[in-house]
Amino acid sequence: MVCKFRKYDSLDDSLLDHRKLLSFNRYKSVITSKDYKDACQNVYNSGYYTDTEYLKN
Repeated sequence: MVCKFRKYDSLDDSLLDHRKLLSFNRYKSVITSKDYKDACQNVYNSGYYTDTEYLKN
């Protein structure tokens, strides 16, 4: 599998874009997670990962 990643001119640009991404309804469960473990599971469930071993790491 080949994944395309974005490249940013600054950390601020990267963080702003990431914030926009997480504002999509698809990631609402991540934002409303009760703790980091729940958030990690919800990130996985939402399809935001490139590593098939994501939850094992």
